[in-house]
Amino acid sequence: MRSKILSSSFLILIFVLSPWSAYAITRGTYAVKAMTISLSTQMYDGTSDASPFNLYNLLNLPETTDGKQAKVMRFDKNIFSLICSRRAEGVYECAVVIRQGPYAQISYDQARIKIQGAQAKTLYDQFFPSQTGRISFRDEASVFVIDATEDLFEVHYKSSGL
Repeated sequence: MRSKILSSSFLILIFVLSPWSAYAITRGTYAVKAMTISLSTQMYDGTSDASPFNLYNLLNLPETTDGKQAKVMRFDKNIFSLICSRRAEGVYECAVVIRQGPYAQISYDQARIKIQGAQAKTLYDQFFPSQTGRISFRDEASVFVIDATEDLFEVHYKSSGL
């Protein structure tokens, strides 16, 4: 079990740290029964986006102890995974993986996960909520959203915008 989690983390980190993730600020990549969404602060053309920095700081999780300055969360055998890392001062990247399953629907251009009840509360507790008690994140490109309360956790990505 631990080796599966480590190998899954390794694959996500390879994607996040690879040159492919630098071609778009927020981009989804569809693979059979899974969508990987990457968020990057810097693009190859020099433009930047604060979305991964904001998401990193929204996570109420400790940094990993392996020196990589990353925050990692997983849900239900990696049906949903989120890894945000700080690569250098001011350079942040996040990778979100949503796998087809009982909570998630994916297609070539969009993915949605909806979790309710006690499981939603478990995910909710891994974020810093706003003063209203809601978790609300939208990337600058408006293609990726996390919206949660203590009893409903939703993530939505759509390449054409939300």
